[in-house]
Amino acid sequence: MAYLITKEITNKLTWKFLCAVGILASLPLIYFFIVHRSYEFSTSYDIFTFLLSGILELTFPILVALIYLGSFSLEIDDRFLFYTRSRISIKNYLTLKFSANFFLCFSIFFLFTFTMFLLSFYVLPHYEYIQAGFANAETSFFALNNLTAESYTLSQHTFTQLFAYGPLAYGLFYSTWIGINAALYASIGFLLLLVLNNRFLALALPYIFYLVGSFMLGAIGLRIFRFHYSIFPFGFVQQSFWVPFVPFAFLVFMCVLLFLYIKENAERLDNLL
Repeated sequence: MAYLITKEITNKLTWKFLCAVGILASLPLIYFFIVHRSYEFSTSYDIFTFLLSGILELTFPILVALIYLGSFSLEIDDRFLFYTRSRISIKNYLTLKFSANFFLCFSIFFLFTFTMFLLSFYVLPHYEYIQAGFANAETSFFALNNLTAESYTLSQHTFTQLFAYGPLAYGLFYSTWIGINAALYASIGFLLLLVLNNRFLALALPYIFYLVGSFMLGAIGLRIFRFHYSIFPFGFVQQSFWVPFVPFAFLVFMCVLLFLYIKENAERLDNLL
């Protein structure tokens, strides 16, 4: 099975696919170079949050769905599952597809986030315009508040507590966190494609839940548990380390429920016939 999963992922990594991913992944960096003179970045972490905020935060579940679920939904539309029965069991086929979807989404978002981290902490600060921003901050914000860049970053947002163990510890953990959340949203979308006959609705529901769920949690006074804050905590004050794991655990619970529903109703689901 491991060989088949690797082969499935490899088949997905065409030049066209890699170019599309590369272009999308470079957009935050291109935007940074265009507008950086309009901002003052006081730390490397500020650069990192700038690269990951905005459009990525807003469209996260959509970008996740584009990686694998679009092509998988076409296979379902073409009744590809029906024609594979003679060559491989439906159970093994879905396990193969689910695993490829999970690992591909995790890998792409992990590598993207870790690349942005490396650029923010080990490449961009060496350029003169970044150093100028550091100097300005040192004579203003940090000096006036009796802070250092390190102590300020340590208490800035959720997960920055890990800077106590060094920037690399934060970079590896947060990149893994982004990757796992991407894989989780991709898994929910995958399972919804098997349950719902409407492909567009199945692909859109994770995004709708991501936005509407976050809005509703804010409306009832549970703002700290908003789904997008659990992944991109840059727009909110630092919370305890366990807080982002609450919405994450809820999404895992949803994924398990969908899996159990499919397992119990496999013989009655139109998409599996």
